[in-house]
Amino acid sequence: MTRTLARTPLLLASLLASLLVAACGGSSSQPAAAASPPPPASLALKGTVSARSAGTLTVNGLAVDTTGAQVEIERRQGAEAEVHRGMKVRVRGTYDHATGKARATRVEYGDDLQGRSADDVAAGDDRLTVGGREVRIEDGTRVIDDHGNDLARDAIKRDDRLSVSGYTDDHGNLRASTLQRLASASADDSFEVKGFVVAIAADRRSFDLSLSRGGSLAFAVTLATGTLDAAIAVGSLVEVHAPGAAAGTSVTGATVFLEDGSMGQAETEVEVEGIVTSGTSAAFVVDSQPVTTTSSTRWEFGTSADLAVGVKVEAEGKLDAAGNLVADKVSFRDSLRIQGTTSGTLTAGAGTITVLGKAIQIGALTRMDDAYQEGAVFEIRGVPAVNTPGVDVIATRVKRTSSGGGGARPFLQAVVTAASLATEHLTILGTDVGTSGATYQNHDQADGTPSIGKDAFYGQITVGRTVVKAKFDASYAGGAGTAREVELEDEPSNHR
Repeated sequence: MTRTLARTPLLLASLLASLLVAACGGSSSQPAAAASPPPPASLALKGTVSARSAGTLTVNGLAVDTTGAQVEIERRQGAEAEVHRGMKVRVRGTYDHATGKARATRVEYGDDLQGRSADDVAAGDDRLTVGGREVRIEDGTRVIDDHGNDLARDAIKRDDRLSVSGYTDDHGNLRASTLQRLASASADDSFEVKGFVVAIAADRRSFDLSLSRGGSLAFAVTLATGTLDAAIAVGSLVEVHAPGAAAGTSVTGATVFLEDGSMGQAETEVEVEGIVTSGTSAAFVVDSQPVTTTSSTRWEFGTSADLAVGVKVEAEGKLDAAGNLVADKVSFRDSLRIQGTTSGTLTAGAGTITVLGKAIQIGALTRMDDAYQEGAVFEIRGVPAVNTPGVDVIATRVKRTSSGGGGARPFLQAVVTAASLATEHLTILGTDVGTSGATYQNHDQADGTPSIGKDAFYGQITVGRTVVKAKFDASYAGGAGTAREVELEDEPSNHR
């Protein structure tokens, strides 16, 4: 009896220990069960298709698996084969952070404008009129037939029916990413345009339309019959169909369809590409999507100081409860800048000039902050020319620089395409830039602060991604040369 009583506490202790071990998932020598990976995040993309293969679309630089995705083309069920490189699409799906892979559940394409061309288009033209609306043609605009095959720009003739996909700029102009020539045998003279309602008549039989959210009047639209759907309000995104081209800004006999302009619910991961139409670096609108930034936002191919109305960017981050995209990263699409004394003349505000030996095209898409004057010092912002022979840079913005002082010294700023620490040489916009003896700076360093050192400078360069500004002495006029200062203009970062 005594032995039985003596063992009872030991048995109870052993039992309690077993229960504790079981509750903790096993003995202390066994590893804890691996945590389950988080589920894929909701994803929404809006931008141009840069590459396409069977089962994959690349949008805003992100390859998206489209296997099994629902495809909508112009408000009807379609096929992925109808989506072509250069078209602006909206993709909904998921992104798996563990694998770095995106998968689409839905791909939507709808053109921004459709109608007949008012004129023949010449090889060098930078604008045309479609259905009574002017369209800007960029250096990178893709011209295709109704099967997606490439066409020369001058293949577009008067009365061709065209589908236009692109972006609205801060002046309300539609810049084409794709011009698609539809079947020429079609007798369809109808006109289609997408935009935002900015005012509605009291009887709801007519309304004013802007091509961008909060933008200026583009069309005064009168309905064919009846009144606007009750769900349509000021600020709604709509598609307007009319039997014929606009007469000036007047569109009559219209049928109106309400579009879904939302990019998703709060916490959806979003990437959107387009032109900044309003705002500042703290809060701006790009392709009608409100974007806000924070102190942790990464700026790629430039800095927050480069953000301006009219600049083309890609912003990525998450939606907040109010539908704003809170940006983790903002990436510039026209990070190229060049400053120097100009030569050459312009006719009617357009033409090709030379700055630091580079041929720069100025045309309909160029914002002229100051009147051009040959022999004066100007700063040019733009993009490298791709499809314009004899031109190095397509100017997006031109402003005059005050004469005198270091601020008027010549400089080149662009993505580095070659770099060598051993020889202390960079290639910027095709120019060989020596850096031996130069000071090496970060973009956030004030002039005159100590150099970061060449090893640290070159160590931060990723060829094909990093933007560097090379500043020269006043005597530099172009060609291979040695910089007096080189400055990193962005921070290295991965796509996501």
